[in-house]
Amino acid sequence: MSKPKSAILNLFEDLVGTWILNRQLRSAHPSEPSGRCSGKADFTRRPSPSPVPDTDGKLHIATAELLYHEQGDFEMMMTTGDNLTSVPTFTFSRKYIWRLQEVEKGHTISIWFTKPGTEIIDYLFHKIDVPSDQDQPPGVNGRLVLNGSGGHLCVDDFYSSSYAFVLSRPSDESPSALTSWTMIHEVVGPKKDQHIETTFVRPRFNAITECQS
Repeated sequence: MSKPKSAILNLFEDLVGTWILNRQLRSAHPSEPSGRCSGKADFTRRPSPSPVPDTDGKLHIATAELLYHEQGDFEMMMTTGDNLTSVPTFTFSRKYIWRLQEVEKGHTISIWFTKPGTEIIDYLFHKIDVPSDQDQPPGVNGRLVLNGSGGHLCVDDFYSSSYAFVLSRPSDESPSALTSWTMIHEVVGPKKDQHIETTFVRPRFNAITECQS
């Protein structure tokens, strides 16, 4: 009998495809923008994972890699007196590499920057620290939320990141599938105090939600 897949492995495989992206960006510092983004994010499989140096100095090849590409429109909000007013929208586009690595007790996920204007892996953004499967609370009504966290120091600004991946299971016989997820970055630095929250849902689920609203 084959060993059942871990929740983290299921999660990584279920990321593949298109997600509807909605992001809220709030900045306490007046020199930094606030606003909202809307668009899409695509995960596509990379056939040949790239070797990268680990903390031990040795080259490691991931079990699997996904190219993450987000794009859409950013509507910046400006403060006018006590009110917020919108300004013309700007387009945005970013790419990252998500890597799955098999370890002794399961799998880990890490996110890497790409070299500007390319899909070539550059350097580590952070690893997503997800508690092992046995530490997760049992799913309620077939629903399981995997919470993860990570951190990244960018010069003087520290990014404290948290993730919530929602996996649902229609029946006891069905495998869990990723239905939505949320990513939050709290950015603190000498000139930054930002809260960036992004939600991701599948296009079909988003269309159903809009029809019901």
